[in-house]
Amino acid sequence: TQRAQVRSYPTVERQEFIWIWTGDPELADETKIVDYPWNDDYENWPHTHGLLYIKCNYMLLIDNLMDLTHIPFVHQKTIGGGGQMDQVDAEMDVVPTDMGVHFVRWMMGITPPPTYVKGAGFAEGAKVDRWQDFEYIAPTSVLLWTGAHEVGKGARQDRDQPGGFKHRVYHGVTPETEESCFYFWAPSNGYKTDDPEATKILHSEIAATFAEDVDFLEAQQACMAREPGRAMVNTKHDAARMPARQAVERMIRTEIEQRQAAE
Repeated sequence: TQRAQVRSYPTVERQEFIWIWTGDPELADETKIVDYPWNDDYENWPHTHGLLYIKCNYMLLIDNLMDLTHIPFVHQKTIGGGGQMDQVDAEMDVVPTDMGVHFVRWMMGITPPPTYVKGAGFAEGAKVDRWQDFEYIAPTSVLLWTGAHEVGKGARQDRDQPGGFKHRVYHGVTPETEESCFYFWAPSNGYKTDDPEATKILHSEIAATFAEDVDFLEAQQACMAREPGRAMVNTKHDAARMPARQAVERMIRTEIEQRQAAE
């Protein structure tokens, strides 16, 4: 009898993720796997996991995470409420990297959004200094570190101080087709680490936020499909989106060159 040939792939299980290398097995390099140590630390960073199926190209999801000006419009009931232009006009520092881009946004003296009030219990009328710290590691990982402290607490000097509201999220995306992908996410509670209920509420808030993103992204994909030849237009708010896209383009060019050299 003949035995069926089953193709296998190098895999690594690390920090509650399973990484699969679908290319040439000889080129698999474990040192290039994204490091996310907070998933190893349930005591200080209790966390949960989520998965969404989205009918959009995976890079639209990355675009969405690189341009946060949509937050006060799309997420008013969760992480975006509390004042639109304060968030749109955030102070932003963008640093392109070899594998993507790292940016930090600061919104000083703003009204905390509903999710932050629910999590930290900020007093009515309180103002906060809020940050959003994102790192995109091409092609499919985004590491988020975000939160807020009340004005006067010195958030810029010490984001890790007790109190306030702060959490981390791992964002990962696996392409399925040109117009669909799987969105993996893992939010970590950094503000009430000894309260399991707080971790559950954080998950619920993040899930509601990302569900709003799904509606937006699928509508965007459908709109783009109607005019496939129409180019994107970059604006000043694409300062992080552009180097993210460029990082993927560099990876594609390198892979093509390697294939051509091997032929």
